[in-house]
Amino acid sequence: MIYIYIYIYILSGGSNLLINDQKEFENVIYMKDVDRNLKQIKDDLFYVGCSLKIQEVINGINELNYGGIEELYSLPALFGGIIYMNAGIGGKTTSSFTISDFIVRVKVLNKETKKIEWIKKEDCQFSHRKSMFHNDKYIILGAECKFKKQDIKKSKEIIQERLKFCKEKQEIGHGAFGTCFSTADSRLLKIVSKLKHKKGNIRFSSKNNNWFVNDGNGTFKDTMFLINKCIKLHKLFRKKIECEVKIWD
Repeated sequence: MIYIYIYIYILSGGSNLLINDQKEFENVIYMKDVDRNLKQIKDDLFYVGCSLKIQEVINGINELNYGGIEELYSLPALFGGIIYMNAGIGGKTTSSFTISDFIVRVKVLNKETKKIEWIKKEDCQFSHRKSMFHNDKYIILGAECKFKKQDIKKSKEIIQERLKFCKEKQEIGHGAFGTCFSTADSRLLKIVSKLKHKKGNIRFSSKNNNWFVNDGNGTFKDTMFLINKCIKLHKLFRKKIECEVKIWD
């Protein structure tokens, strides 16, 4: 008997992906229109579909005078990806948080059983930029979340503060996939950025050594070259380093 295994790639907003531009990926499911529901179940409990942009989620709950996640407004991501990466912020206008602080349970499709299931927050193994969903057994469809009561005026103020902060600290208008390493030594990243600042049209951001910027027509190969330089230096000094960006190769 011959078994044929087909690997299926799940594409959410694509904001935290680095994709090999020399390969074709045939089996890709794009989550853009899978579930765009945003429903207030009761009081502070909401259902949020995986296909909603995080800005749509924030605007929707703000209109009902709920909030708490406004500092995620700057992320170019769909809600499913937000859950997958346990996205969060070390806040300037609020205290630090991750989306798991608001999740009650997650709705998923189990790839093995082909059935829809609900997984409680405490079983999702949320940690820094991680969750159990990295094992690729499940496809995230949505989640039930509890948001805090918050005046819409306050919510708008937090959003504006966040956007102002990003304008000052990030290079706007360039291609980027956000933070590259979830764990790294900032001093070693600085050393690599000084020794090898650029490869092709890919370079270290002038505002953040944990960001790479594409100045136009940058390649996967050039980006991986800089990433591997960082990894090698960390290994040399026996420092922990781990990629946050997900790599399709």
